[in-house]
Amino acid sequence: MSTGVPRWKVLLADTFRRRDVKQLVAILLITVMATLYSRWDLARMDALLAPESVRHKSELLPPESIADFDCLTEVRSGREYGWFGKFWGTVRVYIREKDDRTMASFRGFEFFYRLEDGAWTQTDSASIVTPEHILEAYTSFEEAGLEVDEDAYLLKRP
Repeated sequence: MSTGVPRWKVLLADTFRRRDVKQLVAILLITVMATLYSRWDLARMDALLAPESVRHKSELLPPESIADFDCLTEVRSGREYGWFGKFWGTVRVYIREKDDRTMASFRGFEFFYRLEDGAWTQTDSASIVTPEHILEAYTSFEEAGLEVDEDAYLLKRP
């Protein structure tokens, strides 16, 4: 015997109640709000760390020779455990001679930071020597509009 109600509506009515939908929407809203806050907080931390990139760039390249080099800086930050944990940050400085498409003069430096008492504290530094980081640097040069030869991506040094 048919009641005139489609079978799928009866099935949904038996499995989902109005309260269930409200709870699902509330959980989704809380998750979206937490994610948006986390992204905003990371952008704010990147902005607080940005002056350190300028300082490192000026330490590595004296003002009188800056015109002879192509220099890029990247700032990254995050938390140790996703939304939780202490903040960490890195500043990468990529340098090459002006218009060196072969990247033979490429040098990269990475500086590591930790946020302590509201201020960034440098904890370590290193040269960029791993192939993954070198390839990231080359890609950054291209994204900035600077030319890089295709052969440079093979990581062959002349």
